[in-house]
Amino acid sequence: MKQIIPVSKLAKRCFASLFGLLALLCLFVPAAVGGVLLYPDDTRLRMDIELLKDAGYFAGPISAWPLDLTQVFSGGVLKTNDPAVEAAYARLQSQWFLRRSVELSFGYRSGDPWAPGFGNFFRSRGETEVHATLREGALSVVLRAGMTYRNGGPAIGHFDGTAVAYDLGTWTVYGGLPDRWYGPGWDGGLTLSQNARPVPGIGLSRRLPKPFSRTIFKYLGPWRFDAFLGRLSHHREISNPYFLNFHLAIEPFSGLEMGSSRGLMLCGEGRPCDLETWARSLVGLFDADNTGTEQEPGNQVASFEAQYTFPAIGVSWHPYTEIFIEDEVQDVSTVFGLRVRRSAEGRVWWVRLEHVDTLANRILGRPEPGVTYDHFIYRTGYRHRGDVIGHPLGGDARGVTVEVGLVNKRGNRGWLRYRQVGYDPESMEAGSAARAHALELGYDHRSPRNRVFVQGRLGNVSPRSPQLNLDEAAVELGLSVSIHKEARTTRENGSR
Repeated sequence: MKQIIPVSKLAKRCFASLFGLLALLCLFVPAAVGGVLLYPDDTRLRMDIELLKDAGYFAGPISAWPLDLTQVFSGGVLKTNDPAVEAAYARLQSQWFLRRSVELSFGYRSGDPWAPGFGNFFRSRGETEVHATLREGALSVVLRAGMTYRNGGPAIGHFDGTAVAYDLGTWTVYGGLPDRWYGPGWDGGLTLSQNARPVPGIGLSRRLPKPFSRTIFKYLGPWRFDAFLGRLSHHREISNPYFLNFHLAIEPFSGLEMGSSRGLMLCGEGRPCDLETWARSLVGLFDADNTGTEQEPGNQVASFEAQYTFPAIGVSWHPYTEIFIEDEVQDVSTVFGLRVRRSAEGRVWWVRLEHVDTLANRILGRPEPGVTYDHFIYRTGYRHRGDVIGHPLGGDARGVTVEVGLVNKRGNRGWLRYRQVGYDPESMEAGSAARAHALELGYDHRSPRNRVFVQGRLGNVSPRSPQLNLDEAAVELGLSVSIHKEARTTRENGSR
């Protein structure tokens, strides 16, 4: 009799063998020109990319990270008289020509972060890391090894950020622990952000988001698709479930980006993991994936996003939004934001306002506490190693951020930020919800081989709660030193 392999065991074997497939691809698949995977850990880097995109240098959605720098340098020749755009181009070009680098970084924080958003320098109270990068042909290798120091606990080693990627023309396949981020927000992505430690897994990304050439779909404009499959940790009520995430974004015309993402948590210890379970989770039609019973295939979330950039009265306006939906359509959380930017004499200043609400259905007038990022089967919720995979504030929260900042001629960045955070958990009586206010002042100094990051915070928390038991005053310090080697490439897209 032919042996039938259970889908769960088959998935485990496939998951392990795909890392070996990356090595085989390096040997047998014709090499494309290797790109550079950019992680969501550098705010200035994202600002430089947006500056070039708004200047018309390249096209395509840029709301999913890791982002391949190949997309940026697919634009050809830069034509601009703006010194700030030229400076951003030069900084990104130095990344493009980087072939080998070693970086040592240190970080210290005297208190827990209130909402570590895009570009968070490090996650814990203290951190020491070594980063090594190698690019050869179509192969890119990033090795990160570090020690994390938590308040009152022992040092913990990790390899967060380690990844191997191989470029297949328009697509990139990768495996490892890269930081990921979906969505246009800066304080957090509702579906996926870098709040939690990276989920180990394999991924596929369309690194060159060109439009369809002949079909009616060409009117969608440049499009990009990202997907990854990973496994969450065993430190859960249902251990080792699979975590599958998709993100699709389009740019129907210049300035407008629209996207959608889906996250699925399924299988795990004691849960069904057959083909029917996967099919019901993936299809998700007619409540096939949301039965409200123990037979429900898993925990599913989805989001829709839109952002538009346009010039008016001498500045660049950038409104954006993300709508997050839990297992049922009516369980809605939201992000709304507006960023205004102006460049003059080689400097770039900006003002940003962002509002997030993760209390399900508050926007519809029917608030439902205890829904967002929680699940009646996967009781650990939408979390990895204790932290929410989505927005850093977690569920039942409302947050407002007002930020002003400047990038000077040398590329150094300074900012002043006001945050207001509130929680309305189900266990609290009306009028007793926790509230917090904070003022943050920071400076990020850069040189070709060094980086110094400093940020101070003063705030007030009243009353304290498990969600807002934070230090009201804190200092954040970061330092990195790098050694790198640049190698000019024959690729024309990296030159002016």
